[in-house]
Amino acid sequence: MGIYTGYLFCSDIDGTIIGRDGNISKENCEAIRFFQENGGLFTLSTGRGYDHSKYFLPDFRSNTHSICLNGSEICEYGTGRPLVSVPICDTDRLITDLRIIALDNKGFEEVYFKYHDEEICVGRDELFLPFDDSRTVSLRSKPVNCCTVVCEGLTKEYVKRQNVLFGGRYSFTRSWEGGFEMCSNASGKGRMLRILRTICGIPIHTTIAAGDYDNDVQMIEMADFGFAVENAEIEVKNAAYSIAPHHGDNAIAAIISKLKDLPVLNR
Repeated sequence: MGIYTGYLFCSDIDGTIIGRDGNISKENCEAIRFFQENGGLFTLSTGRGYDHSKYFLPDFRSNTHSICLNGSEICEYGTGRPLVSVPICDTDRLITDLRIIALDNKGFEEVYFKYHDEEICVGRDELFLPFDDSRTVSLRSKPVNCCTVVCEGLTKEYVKRQNVLFGGRYSFTRSWEGGFEMCSNASGKGRMLRILRTICGIPIHTTIAAGDYDNDVQMIEMADFGFAVENAEIEVKNAAYSIAPHHGDNAIAAIISKLKDLPVLNR
């Protein structure tokens, strides 16, 4: 038993755990290792796939399962095997809806269909071609976990409106200013955090989350203590329990140093 036994900490990657140079700082890595060595579980919750975490080795390692592809799957610690997956099941309907979105938005450039272990990029013009080549056969070969749509001139209001226009079939969120993600409306980083809490192998009494962009809001709201970094979007800050330093100023290390000051939950 360590001082952090029973804590589960999930962090977003871009704009949160990594610094201005695109790497995890020495200070963040040392704080995470201290947290882990004293019983805490620390992992990533990202719009990227599981393999992206390997870019930070050997400086950083999760010590429990990871939340990947914008909260549409949980990948097993060590192997990357999907333990939980919430895909978009109707690929034909998805393609039809993407065509509607492309016609409605002149800035629509391309869409990345993302699966557990691969992604397929389809340009705007290709999206309207008959889907009878080998690549589109591959598109239909298994359920899509999420889609990343690249758009110019995107507004927050536009993304929010899609959730209404498509009747809740998808969850539309942003993780950067140049596009948005479409996932199943039953997915999300927050929902996966709740599931991870039950399957990580030890009793968890406190969940911690940190993020910076729209796709982190659900996770921050559902965590026991959600932190928005100083550079976060205003909606993320409004959802957070507290504001952490800028991602370039070792935000994760600062959060870990303050865990002892958090209110004691039912343990």
